[in-house]
Amino acid sequence: MRALLLASLSLLLAPTLAEAQLVVVPPVVGPNVKSWEKNIGAEMLKKVDGAKVQRIKLDKTKADGLRKCKNTLSCLAEASGELGASHFLHTIVARRGSEVKVQFTLVAVDSAKPVAQQRMKATAKKAKVLASIRDGMDAMLEEIMKLPELAPAGASPPLAVFTPPTTPTPPIAVIPPKAEVKPEPKPEPVAKAEPKPEPKPEPKPEVRTQASPGLLVREEAPKPGPNWLAWGTLGGGVAVAGAGTLMLVLANSDISSRNETPQVDTALRQELTDSAGMKQNLGVTFLIAGGAAIATGVVFHVLGIGADEPAAERSWLVGPAGGYVTF
Repeated sequence: MRALLLASLSLLLAPTLAEAQLVVVPPVVGPNVKSWEKNIGAEMLKKVDGAKVQRIKLDKTKADGLRKCKNTLSCLAEASGELGASHFLHTIVARRGSEVKVQFTLVAVDSAKPVAQQRMKATAKKAKVLASIRDGMDAMLEEIMKLPELAPAGASPPLAVFTPPTTPTPPIAVIPPKAEVKPEPKPEPVAKAEPKPEPKPEPKPEVRTQASPGLLVREEAPKPGPNWLAWGTLGGGVAVAGAGTLMLVLANSDISSRNETPQVDTALRQELTDSAGMKQNLGVTFLIAGGAAIATGVVFHVLGIGADEPAAERSWLVGPAGGYVTF
């Protein structure tokens, strides 16, 4: 009887598996989204508390100790184990160009290995990022509920409710009432207007010039037009070189984003590295091709390749008995 009483008291006084088993580590955010760190952490805690998952509450000293571990899972596992947790939730928020990427990782303290992971992305706006945080936390809470040591006390998996198929009722055809057909009024006959005769252009008076005896009339040859081949080659080279410069700028942007991405996110860092390398190769190729085209256009312009040949100059010599033409 005494042993039974002691066993009952131990069951009543023992903590449930759901008490203080989860540590929500302060999120690791990049410098471009540092101003949203408090809002991101508040949204995460609100979701955990709303799901009635017991967590270890952190004061400033404990939170600062976890922040010192940064993205080192073994350090976070050791610190969370000292707090009495079995799992911890680690979150990374980093901006890449016009997008913000979020990675949630649920890690077991005893093995320091991930148990579940979820990735989200959103446009670089505060409301969109916070909405992505909420959606990602909903997905992570589904994984947390599957673990018996983290599920709320008394929680049970949802029962599947069978809904019998319903036969759709065909819609009742509604026949609209026939509209009264009114006879269309006959148009009144309109007198056709006779077309006005088109005005004939008045003949221009001929202007005759009389040349004095022995007068030399010289017609200057038209000036040659622009060398379109040279200008086209030069313009194309400038455009290709500009594209190469743009690709190099984009490659530098990817390198900067990769340097801002935490070391633990190896997939994102590799993706940024590959993207930067491809853009650098394209940029150098475009610059070389554009420089060659610019040099070719300059040579065409200097040598006159592609320019129209100038017409020969003509002269008329008018005398008393007539005239003749010279070239």
